[in-house]
Amino acid sequence: MERKRGFEIAKGYEDKDIHIPVRKTAHSAGYDVEAAEDIIIPMYQRGIKPTLIPTGLKAYCEPDECFLLLNRSSGPKRFFDGKFGRTSRF
Repeated sequence: MERKRGFEIAKGYEDKDIHIPVRKTAHSAGYDVEAAEDIIIPMYQRGIKPTLIPTGLKAYCEPDECFLLLNRSSGPKRFFDGKFGRTSRF
């Protein structure tokens, strides 16, 4: 059977409690992806490297497709201030 798109557990994460993402409903636009470990994300500051969050997953898809990791849909509604794409400070 030919694979079209999906997820696999990445090498080195086989013994971890990694959950393969699934669509929660028939009309879901995307998948819920979990972090492979608890991690603290420091507040953004210019010049600081971004925090990479391991998922323990490998994704595969068709050559003309891609996967995007996006903030969950309720996040931007809560904190977006509508000015030049910035988010409100806490």
